[in-house]
Amino acid sequence: MTNKQTIAKVKAAFKKGAMLREALAQVEVSDNKWRAILREEGVSVSAPRSNSAKTYTPERVKEVQKRLKTGEYLKDVCEELGMDPRNLARYCRVNGITLFSAKQKADNYKKRGAARLGSKNKKSSETAKKVSKKVTKKAVAKKVVVKKKAVVKKAVAKKPVAKKTATKKVAVKKKATKKAKKK
Repeated sequence: MTNKQTIAKVKAAFKKGAMLREALAQVEVSDNKWRAILREEGVSVSAPRSNSAKTYTPERVKEVQKRLKTGEYLKDVCEELGMDPRNLARYCRVNGITLFSAKQKADNYKKRGAARLGSKNKKSSETAKKVSKKVTKKAVAKKVVVKKKAVVKKAVAKKPVAKKTATKKVAVKKKATKKAKKK
């Protein structure tokens, strides 16, 4: 097969919707060989390199929007359609498409939060809130006590400063007298 025939077959595969690697596999040519053929012929061929062009289309986004309106979760819909929710959101943002209305978004968050908590976890979350309130009350009480101790320490700390320097002088004198006795 000549280089021109190879290029023609790869281009035909592109028109059928094949990606670069799929087209090269059909023709049984490696990536390096493909680049060498293009260089030799002096041709440049732009080829789709991933399925993102097929994955994120306005038609598929409309399908996602319909399913979101029925109350399905974005994560579940995207998983079934083979999409990443973050990439879908980016695609919509770039193309000016709104996935959720404000009301839909609020409802989705409520449903998702209730589904995550479940019946057992609701009780534990309520007790956790109560415990956290108790802890914060204790923490506030400790801060007050700490502040009072700090005030007391500051008042006491002013007096012993003079005593400490006096005791240091006495200690220095004792060391000097011990050294003198040893000599």
